[in-house]
Amino acid sequence: MRDESSTSHHASRVVWCICLFVAHTIAVLALATTGIQASDSSEFVLSATLGTRIHPPGYPLLTLWTGAFQWMSDNPMWNTAVAMGVLHSFAVTFLFDALARWTKSAGVSLWSLGVLVASPLWIRYSTIPEAFPALSLVFSGLVWLLSFEQLSKRHALVFSGLLCLGIGSHHLFVFAFPLILWVMWVLRRFWWMWLIGILCGFASYGLLLSPSISSWSWGDVSTVSDLIPYFLRVDYGTFQITHHKEVGTWWGTPLVYVQTLIVESWGCFLIGLVGLKSMAWKERLLLLSWLLSSIFVLSLFGMPTTSTYLAHSNRFFVSSMVLWLPFVAKGAEHLMQVASKNLLAIAKVWMLVPFAIVLTNIPAAGRFDTRMQDWLEHSCSVLPEDSLVFVAGDGAVFGSVLGQEVLGICSGVKFVYPRLLTYEWYRQKNAEKGIQGNTMLQILQQHSGPAFSVLGLVGADTDLPPSVPFGGYWMQFIPPGSALPSPEIVEAHLREQSQQMTLSEPSHSFLLEQSAENWPMEQWGHSWLALGEGYRAFGEEKSADACIQYGQQWLTVEY
Repeated sequence: MRDESSTSHHASRVVWCICLFVAHTIAVLALATTGIQASDSSEFVLSATLGTRIHPPGYPLLTLWTGAFQWMSDNPMWNTAVAMGVLHSFAVTFLFDALARWTKSAGVSLWSLGVLVASPLWIRYSTIPEAFPALSLVFSGLVWLLSFEQLSKRHALVFSGLLCLGIGSHHLFVFAFPLILWVMWVLRRFWWMWLIGILCGFASYGLLLSPSISSWSWGDVSTVSDLIPYFLRVDYGTFQITHHKEVGTWWGTPLVYVQTLIVESWGCFLIGLVGLKSMAWKERLLLLSWLLSSIFVLSLFGMPTTSTYLAHSNRFFVSSMVLWLPFVAKGAEHLMQVASKNLLAIAKVWMLVPFAIVLTNIPAAGRFDTRMQDWLEHSCSVLPEDSLVFVAGDGAVFGSVLGQEVLGICSGVKFVYPRLLTYEWYRQKNAEKGIQGNTMLQILQQHSGPAFSVLGLVGADTDLPPSVPFGGYWMQFIPPGSALPSPEIVEAHLREQSQQMTLSEPSHSFLLEQSAENWPMEQWGHSWLALGEGYRAFGEEKSADACIQYGQQWLTVEY
């Protein structure tokens, strides 16, 4: 029988958990994006609203979950972002209860949790439609299970749900296998319960076999034999998260991850090193799981650490932070215990750090990032009817599909994603829209109307002539009605626009290379670079050099 003190502590934790869930959810409701976001976000909105099949491994349970939130408003982007943010609310609940059990201090637990929740990455991925909150929830649940001295049947039920969610949403949960194997062993007498969770997770992929009502659906998955390589991401690249050719060192991204832990927490996450001082054997399993889920996984990517590539890889920083948090809490608890009276007073002031961090990082919320929406709306406002537009990057291609199929934007434009032309299923979808060809050049030759391209698909390394088009990444600098204008016409238009362009610094340092404020400046510069390529295609080297030199000064990274 529980004593009165134990019952009181339990009731207090329950109240705190409810309050934290509600508070975090309210923040999500207020800050969730209302517009199209970059990266994979548009695909998740498509799957939530139209039941489409998104890129491998398909995330079937997230499709079900986000689809259940579409009643909330007539804005599918906001609905889907809220659905993902609520998963982080559940993660916060698990984490607080686990930290409170470990430290026996609500104050230390709240402070440690606050440092995590106030970080810009956590805020951002709590407020846009991305898959990582599901992984954070699985990791948080495992931390919660680890905080108990004994596990019972109810814990087996939770563990079963975590396994189901991990398998049906984000494969990277398997890198916490030291924790997973320990829980399996402790709950071995309830093996049938967690086995059911595993089977349900795999069975959820059967949902991907159903036909889609949308013209967009990734891959040709009609049989179980099609589903297996799709689940394993065989043709997509198991550990490949970008199709760029450049490679980096194995240690580059892990180093940036560690730096991010320190900088985003204002150094507070370093307290976790103190928490490593006296680890029980279960906590050694936790440490190993953190190392495998962060340092090891990120080393497999082998990506450069420039801003362009970190925009892809820093999404993977979010969830693994959860596994480091218990060490931060234990370290803070130890420091509070050994601090003198004077230092203890300073420590109490230090408890306000999470509030300062969140005030600094609030611009990282999805609502403040309208780059993808701006790109689509600005492009479509000047593109002539029956335009053919080659797009690069997941954000652009999925955003264009979302705009056309859900929002009714750019309905008269044909978007083509060249990097998918290697897939038969994608070429077949293009054929259904009247787009013929296996390469960019073949498609261009078969198209009789206006043609445009984004930066990265024009130049010596592509099949597309550098003179098509001259407009750069954003299309608002191309005169409406001009299909393939001469370089002189484009330059005259750009000089007209130049009266409105001024250099500005992004207001949020964390998003320095990705910020909405920086995009117009970069794309303005890229427009001049593309114009320079157009001049060069006509043999006008002097004009080409002048345009490229002017464009360079607007870029944050060298072209």
